[in-house]
Amino acid sequence: MQQNFEPGFMRYVPREGLERRITAHVNKRDPTNYLVICGPRGAGKSFIVNQVLAGRPKVAYVELTEKLNDTTEFVRRKLGFESAEYFDIDSLFKPFKHCIGSDKPVLVVEIEGIIKPNTVRLQAQLIKSLCVVKGYAHGILVLSDPSTAFELNQDAARQRFMWIDSFDLNELNSYLDKWKLLANPDEATSKLRKKLINEAGALPAAIYDVAHEAETAAAMAVALLGNDATQAARSAAKNAAERSVFEKYIDNKKRDACDELDNLLSQSNQKDKFIKLIKALVDNPKGVRAAEVHFEPETAIQETEPNCRRAITFNSESKVYQFYSKAHEAAAKTWVEKNKRNQNNNNND
Repeated sequence: MQQNFEPGFMRYVPREGLERRITAHVNKRDPTNYLVICGPRGAGKSFIVNQVLAGRPKVAYVELTEKLNDTTEFVRRKLGFESAEYFDIDSLFKPFKHCIGSDKPVLVVEIEGIIKPNTVRLQAQLIKSLCVVKGYAHGILVLSDPSTAFELNQDAARQRFMWIDSFDLNELNSYLDKWKLLANPDEATSKLRKKLINEAGALPAAIYDVAHEAETAAAMAVALLGNDATQAARSAAKNAAERSVFEKYIDNKKRDACDELDNLLSQSNQKDKFIKLIKALVDNPKGVRAAEVHFEPETAIQETEPNCRRAITFNSESKVYQFYSKAHEAAAKTWVEKNKRNQNNNNND
């Protein structure tokens, strides 16, 4: 089995706690469960798995989409078997049954996008059968969309969930330092970095995009000065261009989050219950336990248009509802404050 990882597209910042957990899972003496990795889109789930498994032999990486949604079929095609009649995925992994720890292969199955519920369950059952029941390999299931976790059969004894989220402030600072962006050691730059993570969020894929845009804008700004510009002028032009890009990014993220929150409340037939949940999340931004929510937000969200599905999500590891990003948290705080002012004004009238 050949490893199927593309070179990294980000200037990687080690996320040591997450990496250690994945490493421990694939180095266990014998598989006792399979790992389900979930989190917001763009959180770097696949990238972290790739980093941990880079250079490791015997890794089968399967990416499933609507067009190719069966692990066995994917592996059959990768290995060049023209007919399914002569291909048995079970026999492919069986020789590794008596291997232990890091000598066992790793089967990584990524569910990309929204796939039919039955397909998700069937692939999870295949991973459980090959990796846990038969002990042929270490299994990892990566869900690109956090809502896909609701399609899995609950199997606490065989599943272990791992939630991967945005950069924290230290990770964001390390990442921007690697790009040499927003690098001025002054209070204004420090505030902008904090504003970025607190008001827009720091999903790695999005930060990569804005960092690339800022780097390009800064290079153009410096080039426009000409060869005779002083170092101070170059530095000022670079910093101004970078700040402009990041400020615009923050404003856009805040606007998009407000729109998504408004769309959720306007389109859902469970508006009153969502308002109650949003207020609870503003008071408890780390999350509201599922047991305290007396309706099924995930079902109600799936009944709305796609432009409202990224306001609230469910953390499958800690079993709490939470905002999809810091931008949504900031938008919700603004909405609650505005709602309170309107109520006070109505009462005064």
